[in-house]
Amino acid sequence: MDVSAAKARVFPPVGRCIYCGGAGALTKEHIFPAGLGGGLLLPRASCTSCQREIQIFEDICMRKTLLPHRRARGLVRHPHDLPATVPLVLDLDLQGPTRVALDAHPNVLVLPGMRDLPGILAGRSPETVVQFDYKIFGHTDILDQTKRRLLDQQVVGIDLDGYAWLRMLAKIAHGYAVAELGFNRFSPALPDLILGRNPALCSYLIGNCPVPSPIPDSPPLLIIGMLCVTMGEQRLVAVNLRLFADLGVETPVYTVIAGSFTD
Repeated sequence: MDVSAAKARVFPPVGRCIYCGGAGALTKEHIFPAGLGGGLLLPRASCTSCQREIQIFEDICMRKTLLPHRRARGLVRHPHDLPATVPLVLDLDLQGPTRVALDAHPNVLVLPGMRDLPGILAGRSPETVVQFDYKIFGHTDILDQTKRRLLDQQVVGIDLDGYAWLRMLAKIAHGYAVAELGFNRFSPALPDLILGRNPALCSYLIGNCPVPSPIPDSPPLLIIGMLCVTMGEQRLVAVNLRLFADLGVETPVYTVIAGSFTD
């Protein structure tokens, strides 16, 4: 499913917070962060308290990890999202980070891929250790410069927080499952991870997609889909998502277990 802003879709209002269940003052919820150009919107779906918690990890991902690449692709919507300087790690001895002007930061995108299946699919118990494989995307000349820096024991660094990244993926998958299924058809598993109450759910509910769907000839920026995975008598809601799909088949595909079907 292409979820770009050009193919925006507004779902029916939820009427309660999809994270804590509260029914007070509610605001709209972008299933994909607006800073990624996503066009899936859930009206009246998030309370102020949960929104503040979500903003913490989304800001880390949008305004640190992805900011140089988002700016290069025209995904930054507001001038206040553009700081004067951004972190840049200069050497492998971690003597940085120092800071450079945003214009001076190379347009290199680093995406963390998961090494393993979600633990629940592999029979593992929840654990706090997460194994990542990092992939670098950029123009050939930028990658060549990076390789030369590595030979000189210098490397361009990205401010990447793995825990914030996985919480963002969980938030996307949870919002999509609620939008497509509602609360009556599945029992959510992700809110405790999204709200920071149970970090051990990271590798238990999020992992590498075992059979990624092929990328279309004209790939969109974002792709998401949902399927049912049967584990014994349990029917799990699995959400597969790929960010920056237009960069090719090497972009990571994540499987996020959003919960279990109730019917």
